[in-house]
Amino acid sequence: MNDTSTTTAPAFRVWNLTAAAILDGAVLSVHSYTVKVERVGDTLTAAYVDGLPVSIERAAHLLTWAKNTGTVKQVEAFDPAPALPLGKPRASRLHRIMARLGLGHADHYRAASAALGRPVDSLAALTEQEGRTVWNHARRVRLAYQQAA
Repeated sequence: MNDTSTTTAPAFRVWNLTAAAILDGAVLSVHSYTVKVERVGDTLTAAYVDGLPVSIERAAHLLTWAKNTGTVKQVEAFDPAPALPLGKPRASRLHRIMARLGLGHADHYRAASAALGRPVDSLAALTEQEGRTVWNHARRVRLAYQQAA
């Protein structure tokens, strides 16, 4: 396994909006914005208005304002495909590599848990990125033991 790790791009949505400032039924002005909101998983992580970073609350306010007084048009969206698990054949290969590094079978799961910072009970269920992280961690630990000896 070679480490060619990449960072997964966040999911995002982009809207063009127009919103009217209304006082006593009269339209005082009309405003246009482009709003982009990013998320990772279920967590909103960033918001931009006309290319400038703003709070997520500000972006939500503008979207609501435009929905109530103007127009909201989604113009772009990106949802990365969910990461697929390694599966049994690749997990078996990772087990063999870890065994060649001198780790006992039970240590494979301890090393994976340490590398990922969470409990791991199946290497087959890891994503490609997680598998690479575990592999690199096992290599670094083995190298550290060799240099200490």
